[in-house]
Amino acid sequence: MSRKPKPNRKTKNGGFLWGLSLGLACAFGVLVAQDQGWWGTPASSEVPLVTTEAAMTAPAVFLTDDLPKGVSIFVDGKKIEAETTETGLRIPIPGSNSKVDFRNDHGSLWSTRHHIETASSDTLRPKWGGEIVIEVDAQAQRGEVWLDGKPVGQAPGSIDEVPPGWHMLSLRQGDRVLFQDACEVKNAKVTVVRVPPPPPSGKGQLSIRARLLAREGFEDSPGDLVFIDGVNQGQTPLLTNVEAGFHSIRIVRDGFPDFVDVLYVPAGQTKFVDADFGREEKLSVKVDAPAKVSGKQNVAFTVEVSTQGSLNYGEVLLLPEGQAEPISLPLVASQTAPGLWVAVLPAQSVAGQKKLRGYALCRDDQDREGASEIFELNL
Repeated sequence: MSRKPKPNRKTKNGGFLWGLSLGLACAFGVLVAQDQGWWGTPASSEVPLVTTEAAMTAPAVFLTDDLPKGVSIFVDGKKIEAETTETGLRIPIPGSNSKVDFRNDHGSLWSTRHHIETASSDTLRPKWGGEIVIEVDAQAQRGEVWLDGKPVGQAPGSIDEVPPGWHMLSLRQGDRVLFQDACEVKNAKVTVVRVPPPPPSGKGQLSIRARLLAREGFEDSPGDLVFIDGVNQGQTPLLTNVEAGFHSIRIVRDGFPDFVDVLYVPAGQTKFVDADFGREEKLSVKVDAPAKVSGKQNVAFTVEVSTQGSLNYGEVLLLPEGQAEPISLPLVASQTAPGLWVAVLPAQSVAGQKKLRGYALCRDDQDREGASEIFELNL
């Protein structure tokens, strides 16, 4: 059986060119439509910055108050830069239910949600930080409240919109510091500071607190042992009355070098001691002084200083009874023992004295300072 021949089929070579022409025509049409405003492009997910006059009609909120130092603006989780206008800081936002958040290193200070229609605006009046309420004991003296070195009002009273973090608060009458303490303020929270009764006549007060450096900053460290003039007086935080004069404070926390400080406490006033563990450590300074010496001979003090650098400054300060000014004795490096320093007290400097109290104060080439505890010398 013979096969029938297949009919000849003519190949259509113009199909490819026809498709290419149709695609180019569609693309050109899209460009023309966008240029004429007939077809809009999808909105970007990024929050646009207001940079053109036409964009001033976009939805926004205004901040009429100054933006606190260190505070950044976030809209829907994205950091933006606000534009300064005559009305205030202009914060562009999408026309949806957007979250406006003001943050600093401690976290969110204040946030709100706004649903603003196109070409409309609103004004924000945020409350920054927390509040400090100062309560004064019935027997305590009244005075002016200072916060971080600036006068802010009278006590009793309150301070609004305090930025989160640690702050130094004091109650003063002129140059006299009646009370002083550190307090931590948290966002949208109330921190109460109580001013205690004044110390008895002839005495001063020590307000002692310890803090530990954590991931998000310093946090209060209660329960650390406190030694005043070598005697255990309790745990942090501690408020105690002491005799007016010089005192050494040593605070002990497991896993850290002891914190030691020496300061003068005036009668009727409060001195604040803040031991920050985890920050740059202070120098460890120890004095080896004889318990009793003859008042007719020179007295040598041996001072041990632990530092990885070299000592730039060092002295032993002696506190004669009945004298306001201490006696300063310079430290000289020992020629035989590294890390040891020597101070010599001439016999004529202590004529008529029966007892001396003193301490050593040092600073190394890395600007780290340290003090010893107060020692006593019987003549």
